[in-house]
Amino acid sequence: MNQFKKSLSVIALFVWAGSVVAQTNTGTNRAERRDEPMPANNAPATQPNTPQDIGVDTRGYNVNSVHPIHDSHIMFKRTVWRLVDMDEKQNRPFMAVNNEISKVIFDAVKSGKVIAYDNDSLDRKLSISDFSKRIVDQNVVPIDFPTRRREIQNDSFLTPQERAKALKELDDQERNGGGATEKFARDFSQMQIKEDLIFHKF
Repeated sequence: MNQFKKSLSVIALFVWAGSVVAQTNTGTNRAERRDEPMPANNAPATQPNTPQDIGVDTRGYNVNSVHPIHDSHIMFKRTVWRLVDMDEKQNRPFMAVNNEISKVIFDAVKSGKVIAYDNDSLDRKLSISDFSKRIVDQNVVPIDFPTRRREIQNDSFLTPQERAKALKELDDQERNGGGATEKFARDFSQMQIKEDLIFHKF
């Protein structure tokens, strides 16, 4: 019985010592957390544009990736180019009237929501004015506006709203002299998508 009491006392001592250590560590962590600076209430509303703006070390990372992976963690990598043909049946929803994928991208770039780059390396940004010049049709051949107007009016696949919009665009183009104008969204029938296929350690 005495031996049992001694053992029980030793166990209680270890439990008490462990709780003291745990409380000491917890207190230290809390003190450290209290020492951390709190974010200021008057912080600017604008957010940095790039990781470099906030001092993040981006060496070894693809800063344009949604989920950046360090180069040292990549075990296998291949770049895949996909050619999406809008004329194929399964891709026709991308070219819904007034919601063409090309129109969505153009509008997003013009509004500043999407950044346009000069090449697929993404090493030089394009200004909105430079981007607008890229999508201008430089064809100087004059447009036969009366013929084009009849084609739109006789197009049975257009709804009255679509026909009115197309005629208005044609009138605006004729009013501007029929010179170099922005290409129509439906003039783009193919889209290239660049993907990085990666296997990593984690």
